[in-house]
Amino acid sequence: MEKRMTEADGNHAADGSHSDTRSPARIMIPTDGFRPSVAWRLRHPGLEQDLAQAALDLIPDDSAMTAIEMEEFIRNHVDDGLRRAEVDSVLTEDEIMALAATFALPHDALSALSADLARCLDVEQTPHEIELPRMIAAKRADQALDATREDIFRAADLLTRGLERLDALSTAYSADSQAATGFETIRTDYEALIRQVESLHGRLIVLQRSEDVVHDLRPADRRTIPDHRRKLILWRIFDFWAHHRGKPTITTDAVDDQRKGPLIDFTNSLVQRMTEPSETLSGQTILRDLQEYLSQASD
Repeated sequence: MEKRMTEADGNHAADGSHSDTRSPARIMIPTDGFRPSVAWRLRHPGLEQDLAQAALDLIPDDSAMTAIEMEEFIRNHVDDGLRRAEVDSVLTEDEIMALAATFALPHDALSALSADLARCLDVEQTPHEIELPRMIAAKRADQALDATREDIFRAADLLTRGLERLDALSTAYSADSQAATGFETIRTDYEALIRQVESLHGRLIVLQRSEDVVHDLRPADRRTIPDHRRKLILWRIFDFWAHHRGKPTITTDAVDDQRKGPLIDFTNSLVQRMTEPSETLSGQTILRDLQEYLSQASD
């Protein structure tokens, strides 16, 4: 069988990008498939320990569970309980009082911010999503299709070589007619398989001539993909700060060139209480979101 498929058949748009000005510039991706760089979590003070103990009490003393299985059972029980819990604040009363004293902020306003941030972390009210530029997602998908098409091309080439070897064989002098018939069926099926592979290659070419059809939704580097929830949380904090302390600002240390200031300290005091494990954001990350916030506010 003569191989008809050539790589020249795969030529398509030179720039490889499939953009559509009518489509949103960014795609919102649910984080079910991966963890973002910062694990935002609605804390439930005291409740997690109670749920963990309750899960432990459910495990019989003679259980055959391994340590890993037991840990997973407890974690699932705790997660299920937390999902059903109704928590309306990210801060405890003691934490609110401490932050109010440290940053000279009104207690009631800080309590309201705590409730607002809890709504930001409520997966029912605010689905956890990450932004991915549509152009990048389309371009990477196109690259993946190119690579897949090349793999199919090579597979078809290998299959064709195999068929050429089969074509050189004959059953004319076979001592077993039934087996000879089986061989001819194999050869026929083999030819059909090559046609299917060639057809698949051609259909991919046609697909790539259409714009903005498929997107690669995997973040190539989670550190460079904007986290929608982080932005939502920080903008709430910036709004709060602007209302109670004036225009949000960040300074740069003249010695070590680090971003610093009360706003960064206040923001990370809250971030530490909303992440698990407890984390802080870099001053540069906060500054970048603040600059975007201020540019939007000035429009």
